[in-house]
Amino acid sequence: MEIEIHLVSEQERNFTIGWTPVPGCYGYEFYKDGKYVTRSRDPLKSTIRFSKPPSPSVYSVVAMMGGTSGDFVYPVEEPVPQFADPLMPLRGREHG
Repeated sequence: MEIEIHLVSEQERNFTIGWTPVPGCYGYEFYKDGKYVTRSRDPLKSTIRFSKPPSPSVYSVVAMMGGTSGDFVYPVEEPVPQFADPLMPLRGREHG
């Protein structure tokens, strides 16, 4: 089972991620780039705030029950628009 993590809020120096609490767990462990950061023994916890990193980093939430985790990459990169016709953005500029 994977935990789906999303960006909840973003401030000047920190950001908050969230998830749906995992039924049956007894808390969570949090990692940044694979290194342990902290834990919570609150099974209903659904958000955590981190300081903004100087470079892109992977944040992981692991439910303490075995085998349930999820990752979040910060900063969030906007998806690049994909066009079925690679010339579509240019065709919109044609004026006859």
